[in-house]
Amino acid sequence: MKDKNKTSGLKHKKEDTIYELDLFDILMDNILDSIYFKDRQCRFIRINRRMMQSLSIQDMSQMIGKTDIDMFGEEYGRKTLAEDLHLMETGEPIIGLIEKRKLKKGKFNWTSTTKVPLRNDSGQIVGLVGITREINEVMETEEALAYERDLLHTLMDNIPDTIYFKDKKSRFTRINKAQARLLGVDNPEDAIGKTDFDYFTKEFASNAYKDEQKLFKKGGPVIAKPEKIRLADGQFRWVSATKVPIISKGGKVTGLVGISRDITRVKQAEDRQVQLLKEIESANTELKDFAYIVSHDLKAPLRGIGSLAEWLSTDYKDKFDEDGKELLDLLMGRIKRMHNLIDGILQYSRVGRLREEKEEVNLNELVKDVIDMIAPPENIKITVENELPSILCEKTRIGQVFQNLLSNAIKYMDKPKGKIKIGCNEDEKYWKFSISDNGPGIEEKHFEKTFQVFQTLKPRDEFESTGIGLSVVKKIIELYSGTIWVDSKIGEGSTFYFTLLKKVKI
Repeated sequence: MKDKNKTSGLKHKKEDTIYELDLFDILMDNILDSIYFKDRQCRFIRINRRMMQSLSIQDMSQMIGKTDIDMFGEEYGRKTLAEDLHLMETGEPIIGLIEKRKLKKGKFNWTSTTKVPLRNDSGQIVGLVGITREINEVMETEEALAYERDLLHTLMDNIPDTIYFKDKKSRFTRINKAQARLLGVDNPEDAIGKTDFDYFTKEFASNAYKDEQKLFKKGGPVIAKPEKIRLADGQFRWVSATKVPIISKGGKVTGLVGISRDITRVKQAEDRQVQLLKEIESANTELKDFAYIVSHDLKAPLRGIGSLAEWLSTDYKDKFDEDGKELLDLLMGRIKRMHNLIDGILQYSRVGRLREEKEEVNLNELVKDVIDMIAPPENIKITVENELPSILCEKTRIGQVFQNLLSNAIKYMDKPKGKIKIGCNEDEKYWKFSISDNGPGIEEKHFEKTFQVFQTLKPRDEFESTGIGLSVVKKIIELYSGTIWVDSKIGEGSTFYFTLLKKVKI
């Protein structure tokens, strides 16, 4: 009976062992990780189906009895052989070893390997079992994340703007090197967990905290806000601060990222511009006062001299000989010239200083009125060659331009039949006007001199002129962002060109 029970127990034990081996085979063939067993000489004694697939082999016998050197080459094989021998000598397992293995056709494979010793019933190490999992997707993701981190680090460390991250309590969680310099800390890590109250004035820190807490509640960014801050060295700087909330995938605000750009030079330039405008305004006031002084204090005695000259001419006319009469006429001419010169100076000083409302002006009508006012002599004909545009301008100023140019052409005309032509062309941005005549012409060397204040090309005793008219014209044209120039040939006449913006900015 005992023998029968013993035989029955052995039978059941054998069946259990066979069942367990079947389960093991099923597990080995269906698990997604590569599994292998090695003996004490680091030779493969068994591998699973997944490992056969990863190595592109059809039969396990191609692997049994071989080492990593046989299968993967000298470099990788020697490395793993040393690891395996150390494991079997010490019994220390290898857990989650990440490796990049070169496969056939130059491809690479990322794996995570765990190796543990195999022991017999006596506890002796007789080999090892290894489990290798392919982690290509994980490593590719990790490489992509590492690349993004490298880009972020490069940006953070090299951009001249200050960059910082804060949590919802306005504590720094990360800053770049520029922000560290601004805070006066050597290491960006030193600022982590601290707030603006640790580095700036209480007033500035309080305002910044209020802005940030409002941002956290409403979720709206702060864009390019000018702020005056005090640096660690005591100096003040102006920055343009932008703060944007960091929002999680769940839609919650978790913190903020801030970027500040130093605009100290811009603010200094703006302050300087304001100061310059004040100085210009003061200079204009002084010029205005000067103009009144010129008008009153110079014209008054001039009128007195003119009155005395007229009395002499009237009361003592019979007592002057021809030379005396000629000198008296010369005196009257000089008085008139001085009077015109004062008026010219006043006119020149008012250009750009005194403004009138801009209006839409039909230049055809304006030029007709100017010609009627000038009343050219019968031997001089003024014609408008084509239709003139309507432009937005100060009517009086543009009238001065045409009046001065036409008056000059008439004054210096030396031909029995004078011809003056007015024309206009256009391009994309400008109207280009021309006033040409068949007068005496101007030498090329005098082209620039023509537009200078007090400059005349003929002696004043030959042609009465103040030398200011064309200077006034040039100043007006430049106020309208235009240019003026002359083209001329001696004996053939002159053409004055000037341009006016189609869209007037002043």
